[in-house]
Amino acid sequence: MKNILFVFLFLSSTIFAQQYDKKWSKITALETEGKIKSANEVVADIYKNAKAKKDEEQIIKCFFYQSKYMQILEEDAQTKIINNLKSTINQVSIPSKAILNIVYAKCLYAYLSKNKYLIEKRTNLEMVNADFLTWTSKNFNDQINASLTETLQNENLLKNTPLSKYESIFDYTSPEKFKTENLYNYVINENIAFYT
Repeated sequence: MKNILFVFLFLSSTIFAQQYDKKWSKITALETEGKIKSANEVVADIYKNAKAKKDEEQIIKCFFYQSKYMQILEEDAQTKIINNLKSTINQVSIPSKAILNIVYAKCLYAYLSKNKYLIEKRTNLEMVNADFLTWTSKNFNDQINASLTETLQNENLLKNTPLSKYESIFDYTSPEKFKTENLYNYVINENIAFYT
């Protein structure tokens, strides 16, 4: 009975992976044709299925694509992307949180760098408002540091999580090295690169 259950689980996960691959190919084709709204609808469908199945790799991949489309289709994209990112961070497991906290820190840093002149004119406030558009340089730096510190939590769990678990969201030139990497090494390298 256990063997039958294992075979069923293996086949169903393979079928779901193939369905995702077909949909991602469709998205690429729609993007090539310039049909961003249609591509966004397919991503929304993948996201809905991935969320129901708790497939965090696909959830993260969908977040990246939805963010890309928001920048094209919506005016206040930055705010929506940051809010979606914070929401997604709160919904995923610790390993996925580590990846998304790196993304969050990088997004905040990019916004701070782009708007540094205006942000530095702001007066420091006692309480940090949830709206990053009102933050001071200190607020940004505090949030960036907190996010990067959060990525290093649960070292043992991150060391036991192979980076290949998130293969579809990375573009590695050396597949052999990618398969031997763990999430902790990736997080450490990202933190070092950020601070240097």
